[in-house]
Amino acid sequence: YNKRAEKHHELLEKVLPRLRELLGNYEGVELSEMLVSMAQSAEAAADMDILMTLVPEIERRYTEVSLVHSINNVWALTQLKMRHERLLQRVAEDLNNSTKSKDLTPGYMARIVWVYRRCNAWEMVSGTMLPLIRNSAAEFRCGEFARLAQALPEERTLLGRIADLLQLTMPEMGRKDFLLFFLGCVHGELLKAPMPGQEACPLTDACMKYCREEQDNFKRDEVQKIVYMLQHTHMY
Repeated sequence: YNKRAEKHHELLEKVLPRLRELLGNYEGVELSEMLVSMAQSAEAAADMDILMTLVPEIERRYTEVSLVHSINNVWALTQLKMRHERLLQRVAEDLNNSTKSKDLTPGYMARIVWVYRRCNAWEMVSGTMLPLIRNSAAEFRCGEFARLAQALPEERTLLGRIADLLQLTMPEMGRKDFLLFFLGCVHGELLKAPMPGQEACPLTDACMKYCREEQDNFKRDEVQKIVYMLQHTHMY
């Protein structure tokens, strides 16, 4: 009803308290799954009344879920363009606890960086996350590298180290992984435009070699993505 032109406020005033009461019967993990599902919905912006009921319950039940679920919660809210200061602070406190954050996977590390940079709160966790990322550089895959490069383009030494490790796997890369790898290299400004007389760049040469070898297999939209990336990046 809330998505209709007529908002039916009287009905909502009756339904939302009942919804709030029913949410108390769900487990914290289930509430987290609801929020993540809403964040992935194209109509989530129209569900603000439900979000205003769900999010306070998630915050109240914070200690019932794992750190991973709490990271998913702040990620979902960030996807919805909502900065929830208290949840960001609580997750940051847990991340800064080495016992709780020591087993984070590269996928979650990249997600954390994206969330806190997007929320202009990177200083809350940077002191903990950067050493963790450096120690796990060899475990990053192409998609995680691309997300990291988008969020931390200034960390060129770190990105270069991960790119060098991923470059070793290029003979086995599919085109999807290559596009993600190339995206990370572009955002991190790790490539050099191939020009006569310029010092050789092994990373650039490897990317060009891949493109030449796979040129007959690239689909039109994949070529468009490469052109779009280069066209809208200042350095290239």
